[in-house]
Amino acid sequence: MFYSLLGSLLMAVLTLLPVTFPRATAYAASDQKARPPAPAAQEKAVPQDPEAKRRGYFTDLELITQEGKKVRFYSDMLKDKVVLITAYYLNCGVACPLQNVVLSKLQKLLGDRFGKSIFFISVSVDPENDKWEQVKDYAKVWDAKSGWTFLTGKKVNVDWVAYKLGLYVKNPEDHETRFILGNVKTGHWLRMPPQSTAEILALKLTDLEDENKKK
Repeated sequence: MFYSLLGSLLMAVLTLLPVTFPRATAYAASDQKARPPAPAAQEKAVPQDPEAKRRGYFTDLELITQEGKKVRFYSDMLKDKVVLITAYYLNCGVACPLQNVVLSKLQKLLGDRFGKSIFFISVSVDPENDKWEQVKDYAKVWDAKSGWTFLTGKKVNVDWVAYKLGLYVKNPEDHETRFILGNVKTGHWLRMPPQSTAEILALKLTDLEDENKKK
């Protein structure tokens, strides 16, 4: 109820405001100053097969969706998809709501492509406090359709996934505010500035999807 009322108010207010975000603080995994503990399974050598290498890098750790469903990150969320990835946490006061206003509009702009070939993934940077039951209410605030998944779960797993995406931070308030866009199959990845509009993101995502038709 709390997130529903607060979110409805934020939706009404933020859609009338110019979009401004804090400066982004993280880049690729190798560039991050902070590094979380690695799950034991992730210390194994990565195979040379391209598909196995992608799975090895992004990890196939178990996470939990806003519906309480257990998923494997690479196999269920990334494989063969075009994705837009963001960081979030439930107590985020400005950056996350601003991003979610954009994503709420973007999912509608994408039409039939959304949830079929293009997907959104929001990864918690505060998994200890972002329990899936509360995340479920939070997702409803932003009218998240099928195809927009909010991920949380066991801290060691979520932190490692976030790290591999360049999203890990020790303090949730320092989280990344850029949009990560990628065609997992072609390996083409982009980082878009937080000021990006839904219209610009829609063009970038459809361009990434069209790459599959050229292969």
